[in-house]
Amino acid sequence: MANVLDFIEPGPLLSDEVVKPPIVSNGHCSAVHQQAVTASVLVPAQTRPQQKNQAVLDSGGGAVLFGIFAFIALSVALAMRQSNEQRQADIQGIETQKQQNKVQEPEDLQKRIQIAEEWEASNISLIKEHKYTLYRIRLESIDEDDYGNIDVEGWGQFSDYVGVPIGDVKDNAFVNGRGFKRGFPYFWKNVLVSDDDFRGDAWFDGWWKYKIEKLGRHSEVEWYEVINDWINKHAMYPVAEELDAQEEERVEAGFSEDMSGEDYEIYCGRILQEAGSNVEQTQASNDQGVDLIAQIEDLKVCIQCKRYSNPVGNKAVQEVIAGKAFFNGTHAVVVSNAGFTKAAKSLAESADVILISDTELEDLETMV
Repeated sequence: MANVLDFIEPGPLLSDEVVKPPIVSNGHCSAVHQQAVTASVLVPAQTRPQQKNQAVLDSGGGAVLFGIFAFIALSVALAMRQSNEQRQADIQGIETQKQQNKVQEPEDLQKRIQIAEEWEASNISLIKEHKYTLYRIRLESIDEDDYGNIDVEGWGQFSDYVGVPIGDVKDNAFVNGRGFKRGFPYFWKNVLVSDDDFRGDAWFDGWWKYKIEKLGRHSEVEWYEVINDWINKHAMYPVAEELDAQEEERVEAGFSEDMSGEDYEIYCGRILQEAGSNVEQTQASNDQGVDLIAQIEDLKVCIQCKRYSNPVGNKAVQEVIAGKAFFNGTHAVVVSNAGFTKAAKSLAESADVILISDTELEDLETMV
């Protein structure tokens, strides 16, 4: 009997057509033969399309994967580019800010220094304005014992501020009324600190700025040391030098510590004459409190001359007021080599009497 495989034509295996089992002469095939035919015909005919479809699927899936990978790579590259551009922009911004800071820092520093110097100039200006009063009060506040020991506590009043925290200084001076009533602390509180500066806050704010910019943030110099140095530099030393120069001029003009009261009158009259005034000396027995009468243009100035070793009191002021009335004068003046008491100054101010030193006599014309 012929083999079933002999009746299978090879052509249909390459197509999608179903190959029917051949009809044999005896009209049937055995089960084994049918299975063999089915296996030989159907399986190969189904496997080829599947392989073709798989190849097509494999080819399309690779393109998709490639596209995904390409998109991811492009996104990463774009992100890296943007990140790099941002980084460059940040660096450029930092450099720009550095350049701006280099310009701004000197401007800020100059402004802070200017504020510190303005605070310094303000204090020094007030010291210069009151230099003669400071000099006199300091001399009057200093005590000297029989052994030549000098006590400066009357001027310094150190317990008011030395070793005292600034907060307590402000409270004591402006709130509690403790201390700051004499000498240096009185001058600081009532002259250097302005009237509208509650508790001295603005003044000490200026001090801190001055200290940081001019002395250094960590400087141990105290505020009162700086102010005392300025008082010495701009008041005490200049006034002392000025008085020494005046003393030399006095001596050259004939002044002597040993001269009598009458000699002092002659000495003052000579100064006025050299300054261009017509001077008349009154009779000692009937001077009525006026020693000299100076004619300055149409003014008649009545002058009392007092050579004292201590400041002149208000008695001399009272005498010249009476003498001015007696001689029908237009102005009253008291001249002294030793200054005047507070009472004398108060009375002179209320009565319009001029109090001067003999060193100022040559400028009397500008005072009347």
